[in-house]
Amino acid sequence: MTILTDRELADRLSQLVWEHASDFLEGGTPGGDLAPELLANHPVDVDEVLIFFLWVHTHVVQQAYAGRYPGEVVKKLLDAMHRRVFADLEEHGIPASRLPLFEQVISSRYADYYAAAKSETQRIGELAASLIDDDQNDVEGTEALAAALAQASVEVAGPLRDFLVEVRLAPEPAVSPT
Repeated sequence: MTILTDRELADRLSQLVWEHASDFLEGGTPGGDLAPELLANHPVDVDEVLIFFLWVHTHVVQQAYAGRYPGEVVKKLLDAMHRRVFADLEEHGIPASRLPLFEQVISSRYADYYAAAKSETQRIGELAASLIDDDQNDVEGTEALAAALAQASVEVAGPLRDFLVEVRLAPEPAVSPT
């Protein structure tokens, strides 16, 4: 069992979000490679790829820690993960003024993904592909992208859930009365 503070775990989760999004954009998934030409010949919205992987990580954390920690502890952890991702975006040149709008888009997408998650994994891939795909006229390519995104969500979720089961959050330090 590994014991991490919520900040340490949030930092690790944000790192995983970036790794998984980058791997996907480079034509790979945690379980294997996509056909390199799928993304090479298929324009995608990079912001939407990031939002998709943020949602996958958020959803898995919520599932893994439901019942183990109070809701406010999980919310604090997820807020810290999102803040870290936003800080990374700023460090890489995204203006801070753009972040509130990006957060609104994230909130809207999360609602859509949660609704899709109530059905089957393929539906999540189809929704993600419809948001990520900048070339909706290529039906065959969009279907392949949907399958790849569904596969990626499963391949990210399993190992992440296993990792989270082995992580225990360190208790908040007691505040001594003054």
